[in-house]
Amino acid sequence: MANHAKANKHLAAAAKHSKAGNARLAQHHAFLAARALSSGQQDGSPSGDSTDEPDADDMGGPSDNDQDNQDNQGADHGGGMDGNGNGHFIQSAIKHPGALHRELGVPQGQTIPAKKVEQAAHSSNPTLAKRARLAETLKRLRGK
Repeated sequence: MANHAKANKHLAAAAKHSKAGNARLAQHHAFLAARALSSGQQDGSPSGDSTDEPDADDMGGPSDNDQDNQDNQGADHGGGMDGNGNGHFIQSAIKHPGALHRELGVPQGQTIPAKKVEQAAHSSNPTLAKRARLAETLKRLRGK
């Protein structure tokens, strides 16, 4: 299959997955389309596939080989893990404990008022805003 045809196939699959709300597969197919265009094979010969048929993993089913998935090895894709595989991702999300208290001028042992956290979430300081949004998220998680 020519590189452009293969890229068009992957772009169509990316659009289908994007419309269905599956961002991970849409991104994967967009990556495969870019790789097909940049592979450098201009003679129209296949780029590793022995047939023009799409692989099972190109269709979202189980994979018969891991060639398409090798590019994602070692990447942390969330899933409740902190990169070490132990499921404590929130502990690794808090890089500077107490920083929000210091930035808002609230002593460490006291609760930060919700109004202050909400105002900080809309701050022009991106670091302060991120910390405040994380605090709001953690507050909602605590209630469960």
